[in-house]
Amino acid sequence: MLRLFVLIACTALSGCAINPRFATEVPASHITGETVCEVPQPWKALALQGLNTKTLEKAVVVQVRIPPEFVGDTLGWFVEGETARTMEHYPRFVWQALVINQRGEKQFAPAIMKNPLTSPVLTVVITDPSVRSGDEVNVYVPSGAYTKLLTTTGDLLRLPTSKDCLGLVNAEFLRSFPSQATTVPASQELLAGIRADFSVPSLQSDGVVYSLSQLAYSPQVVGDLRQVDQKERIAERGMTLVIPAPVATALSVGIALATTGEDIYVGPFGERLYSPGEVSAAFGRYLKGYNSLKGTLERLLGDRPSQNVTLNLTFAERKSGWEIGQVLAPRIKELWETLDYLKERYQSSRTKEKGVGFL
Repeated sequence: MLRLFVLIACTALSGCAINPRFATEVPASHITGETVCEVPQPWKALALQGLNTKTLEKAVVVQVRIPPEFVGDTLGWFVEGETARTMEHYPRFVWQALVINQRGEKQFAPAIMKNPLTSPVLTVVITDPSVRSGDEVNVYVPSGAYTKLLTTTGDLLRLPTSKDCLGLVNAEFLRSFPSQATTVPASQELLAGIRADFSVPSLQSDGVVYSLSQLAYSPQVVGDLRQVDQKERIAERGMTLVIPAPVATALSVGIALATTGEDIYVGPFGERLYSPGEVSAAFGRYLKGYNSLKGTLERLLGDRPSQNVTLNLTFAERKSGWEIGQVLAPRIKELWETLDYLKERYQSSRTKEKGVGFL
């Protein structure tokens, strides 16, 4: 069991950077057992919930394209390294998608995105055999802290701060904010990539299997708990907000959640406050992958290699991930357009070959 591994490892290793709340203030059942709408433990940003990659042979998928502001929820978090005075960056690769079939039945499925600059789509992996290829489903992707809800049309809706934040997703909500998609079979190449990227299944004490990225399989990451105050999500009181009649333009892309001075988000959430240095480090991984793919495409097309792209960060104070996503949205759109143009040219040159694509 992963929790036992962490405790043993941290006893054996000197300098293991474990949040003291891990062993004292947080009951063992809460290490994995958050309720829906409660801010999850950070390590779940690198784990496929309810999916065992050792037995993953077949699935259907839906892809949800993100708006540029959503990049603010991908930046990850920083954990104390094993070496004193070092901080290591860990990205967010996984979200939990809400999938609703034609009968109105709801289920959760992991949504994966490894680099929002090279492939700005969330791949929702559905292993339930009752959901078949070609089925029409509604898919909504809550943000990491369950404060926003992404639709397949690109809308980013604000969720109420309540214990049942997804309770508003009912038949009327589906009519007002449809988020429809058609499932397609997952290719064996895609499944092989998922098995390789999330190769460590672990049965947790709440009875749920999580398949972990190798990045998550460390005591530093698992031991780093979310830190929020009692007002966070208003979970204990179960308070709900009165939602006005849904108006798409009022709840569309670009709504930023303003964090209060008392809320402290230190995990991989768009509400986290990042310094310019942390933003540079967080984007470093994504930019490296972007420049590598751009350079490869340019060479294959016989183009003169262009300079590596960068992001100009002009702010001095800390900003939330959502604010950063808004500030960088025009630049991120440019990067996507550049890469899409190169991909289209390359695919056009390979018209005789079928199934050419990019992850």
